[in-house]
Amino acid sequence: MKPTERHRSLVAATAALALAAVMITACSFTSREAHFYLLTPTIAAAAQDHSTASSAGRSIGLGPVRLPAYLDRPQIVSVSGGSAVRLHDDHRWAAPLASELPQVLAENLAALLENDRVLVPPWPAGTAPDLQVSVEIIRFHALAGDVSAFLWARWTVSAAEGDASRPRSGSIRLSQPAPSLSIAGTVSAQSLLLAELSRRIAADLKAMAR
Repeated sequence: MKPTERHRSLVAATAALALAAVMITACSFTSREAHFYLLTPTIAAAAQDHSTASSAGRSIGLGPVRLPAYLDRPQIVSVSGGSAVRLHDDHRWAAPLASELPQVLAENLAALLENDRVLVPPWPAGTAPDLQVSVEIIRFHALAGDVSAFLWARWTVSAAEGDASRPRSGSIRLSQPAPSLSIAGTVSAQSLLLAELSRRIAADLKAMAR
């Protein structure tokens, strides 16, 4: 049986629609360019008089720094309504948070603590820090619809084994408005939150007996 003219027209129309759908899908994938972001240290080191500065600073071991599982991914994470999580596939971290976040904290602390040396794991062989800071990040994300970021963290500062200084612990739950209405703005707000966490930790470190 030969196909009717109507049948041939229907087949051609169906093929054209399928091709158009494929082209639209391809364009949607190629047009969404991914954007990548880094957290940044925002505390500048104070100018020092090196002729009078002491070189006998303490060594501060920063670690472990633990992150929750929902942040163990490349996408920027935002939360709305307290529990609804969104992963931004086209907005991603340029490096894993598990490595970037401790590095930013370390640079902030180094700026705040003047002559003290801040180390991140692994310590140099045969080195035991004078003080050790452990940090637990409980929540750290953008707040969807609110153009701000949120941080909930705990920390403990403990002295080296044999030191009689009592450990000090603290926690922070704080939101930070973003400087602009964009993902880049909320990432900047997250960097500012890490700066405030660094200041709180530095205050405990300064309070520990030398």
